[in-house]
Amino acid sequence: MTFTEKYIDHFVFSGEKTNPETFRKGRLFVTSIYFILITAILGGIFGFVRQPQLNATNVTTAVSIAVMCVVLLLYSKSGNRIMFANILCTVFFMAIYGTITPMAGIYASTNVWAIVFSCWMFLIANRTSGLIWFSMSFIAFTLLYYADTTGINNFKEALISEPADFFYYDFLFS
Repeated sequence: MTFTEKYIDHFVFSGEKTNPETFRKGRLFVTSIYFILITAILGGIFGFVRQPQLNATNVTTAVSIAVMCVVLLLYSKSGNRIMFANILCTVFFMAIYGTITPMAGIYASTNVWAIVFSCWMFLIANRTSGLIWFSMSFIAFTLLYYADTTGINNFKEALISEPADFFYYDFLFS
């Protein structure tokens, strides 16, 4: 039994294994959840070492990891990949914009994840989901830009006040 058969195909819904296209999307869905889980766990460890107190970033990371694990298990049983991909994208979108807005806002490198998740939705779910999430990302970027240019929030000042390890953490896990 190969690594793919043992650790990836095991979680692909059995109903999607009959069609090569849905099987490929199911494999990509499971593989990408593994990748994001590893990144979130490493980011969570680094974030907790950086700030050991209970803060929004640490809680958001822990909730995101739990949601990903539950979605992976539920997908393997029910096979509703499009719904679960949209649920994950909603959690990630809230996590990204809930934690970067008080930090660096429009200047945060974690904004790249919004574009990555939009592309991910095109590949995993369907074109409609991808367009919806791209539109959401565009609206969020526009609101952050508006908040910065009108002085509602001074993201440059917030960016300058961040410690140096914030940039390492931000770029490493973006």
